[in-house]
Amino acid sequence: MHSLESPAEADLITQFPARISNEAIWAQSGGPLPGFGKSWRKRYAMSLDVTAATPSQVMEILKRHLSHFAPRGNHAFAPFTYLDDRDIATLLSVASDGARLSTGATVLASGPVSFAVLAPAGHRFSGWIGFVAAQTAGRVTIQVELFMRAADPLSELSLEINGHRRDDEFWSKTLGLLSAYFGTDAQVAIEIERLDDHYTWTQASNVLHNSTLRSGVGQVATPVRWGLALARWPFARERAAYTRYEIPGTESSGLTRRSPSRASLGHVHTRA
Repeated sequence: MHSLESPAEADLITQFPARISNEAIWAQSGGPLPGFGKSWRKRYAMSLDVTAATPSQVMEILKRHLSHFAPRGNHAFAPFTYLDDRDIATLLSVASDGARLSTGATVLASGPVSFAVLAPAGHRFSGWIGFVAAQTAGRVTIQVELFMRAADPLSELSLEINGHRRDDEFWSKTLGLLSAYFGTDAQVAIEIERLDDHYTWTQASNVLHNSTLRSGVGQVATPVRWGLALARWPFARERAAYTRYEIPGTESSGLTRRSPSRASLGHVHTRA
């Protein structure tokens, strides 16, 4: 476990009164995370000096404008942040638990001051993200909490190289923009905890469903497909020059080839 901010800011996390990642959500999501890589818990929290807003009002703003607060560039969180009007209406609904969003993510739980979203099947990581707001000492504290593990070896490698750093930047900027919306410049506390060091090698075959790998293979194979299409072009033209004909009054048929030089006279040459 380590914190990337000062101990005073990290207290926002350790003293946070209402964790979204409770036992009910753990059970509803299917228990221990499936996938290949190490298991992680990440927390991002900030405290706003917003006297005119309640936690429920702050959470409503976050739900309505999450797609605008989330910075572009990290597609790993697109199913959780690139929400359309119908998705927002679902999150604001009083009966949205279990609903499927347009991005493929599933709403695990949603309430006036919190909501949690499960990653869609085939995503680069398995897990869920929870958002919660609470009143603490006259201030409104907002926390984003992730439980995740890489779905396949390629995604695990990406996380180890720069994925964790990009995650920190993404959610820090998201909360920073939320803070700016209320006219403040709050510091974001970050805490990362590794829950499990083991790899689940039985899930290594998930790499065959990795979207990045599949799209990369498709791009590499594009010139090959073009070359094959060009190589087949003369033969395709030759086959297209022949048409099937039927002899009136009989069941016989054959192939005819129109002669370009005699097309205007209506003559045809029969292929032996």
